[in-house]
Amino acid sequence: MVVGSPSAVVVPRTTDDVQLVMLFANERGLPVTLRGIGHSQSGQSIAVDSITLDLSRLDRVFAVSEAQATISCEPGARFRAVAARTLEAGLVPRVMPNYIDLTIGGTLSVGGFGTSCHRYGPMVANVAELEVVTGNGRRVTCSAEVEPELFHATLGGLGRCAVIVRASVGLRRLKPHLRTFYLLYDDIRQWVTDQRALVEDGKCDYLEGFCSASVQGTRKGPHGRRPFVHWFYGLYVSFEHDPGSAPDRDLALAALKPYRALHVEDDETMAWAERFEARYELIHRSGGWDQPHPWFECFLPADRIADVLPAVLDALPMTLGDGHRVLMVNRKGLPKAMAVPSGDVAVLAILPTGVPRPLLDDALKGIKNVNDILLAAGGKRYLSGWLGTMDTAAWRRHYGEYYDGWMAAKRSFDPNGVLCSSLLPATG
Repeated sequence: MVVGSPSAVVVPRTTDDVQLVMLFANERGLPVTLRGIGHSQSGQSIAVDSITLDLSRLDRVFAVSEAQATISCEPGARFRAVAARTLEAGLVPRVMPNYIDLTIGGTLSVGGFGTSCHRYGPMVANVAELEVVTGNGRRVTCSAEVEPELFHATLGGLGRCAVIVRASVGLRRLKPHLRTFYLLYDDIRQWVTDQRALVEDGKCDYLEGFCSASVQGTRKGPHGRRPFVHWFYGLYVSFEHDPGSAPDRDLALAALKPYRALHVEDDETMAWAERFEARYELIHRSGGWDQPHPWFECFLPADRIADVLPAVLDALPMTLGDGHRVLMVNRKGLPKAMAVPSGDVAVLAILPTGVPRPLLDDALKGIKNVNDILLAAGGKRYLSGWLGTMDTAAWRRHYGEYYDGWMAAKRSFDPNGVLCSSLLPATG
């Protein structure tokens, strides 16, 4: 959907390499675009006559600090490799994405979501320290206490102010077994109410809502006949436990009112992190991986979900499939660069497995309609997905009161406007 034109590709192997590139670019007025493995959709990592700084091979994973419950790694390290190292100590990153082959640096540049976000927030809220190279070539170690403005501008900052070269991310103790309850709802308000109750209770370890389409035929509309869908709402509720202490079904679900409890499943905890492996394999085998993927994510006020989501689902063409995710999000510790609505929040994710090219225009029109509905309802876009064109007015609307601070951070940490992408053009 977005095509670039790098003037050169540099693949650094050390932090010194990264700093040399940034100093070289500043001396000669050359733009630089950061790239991990390129899973964003609106040109966030696409070069436009700029140097592509490919960080995928800067991928070392360092030792676990059990005392501080952290692990340090380079930006190209993938969550799969990080988890393999932490499991040796009986620990795991507090938040794991559904696709565990994402890189640490790319994930921290946008946010990082998983099914434990209702407890720990996104990945960017679970970082103890960063080492970065700023846009003007300074090598800096920063945290919430040391150089906090740089820290907050980098986390969720789309590689606009600095290059992450090392990150120290938070870990938690892992219990080896997991029990998951598969629940189904026909009442959207009860579905939302039960999710918020589970968050308030604080006992479940993983929580994931999703929307399931039941196609009932076609019906007439302003643009001809289209599929008529009745929506159901699913919920996965999971509890980690030690051997012999699995949660009782009646006690675990006592406060909930699903339409039906469909299934209970026991597994090893790390198998949950890998549960989407079969889905990704099928996407590859079917050819879907090579099709456009206009993924769309948006933060919503939790108390607006039941009112807004039906209109969203009605506006989406069936070419985008179903299984759209809703995750409750703990907002504690969010960096300034991550704009979210006030109050309790959730993230809605529309994640098609692939859209055939002849159907792409219809899919993008549907996403544009959904974007307008959600922004009007107080939503804030999560910046990794399909954003379309973002002009000054769109960025100002997105960041609101922080917009001036967002612009000031760019001037402070990248005064020559070196760091850029197709989404964020050069300003030097």
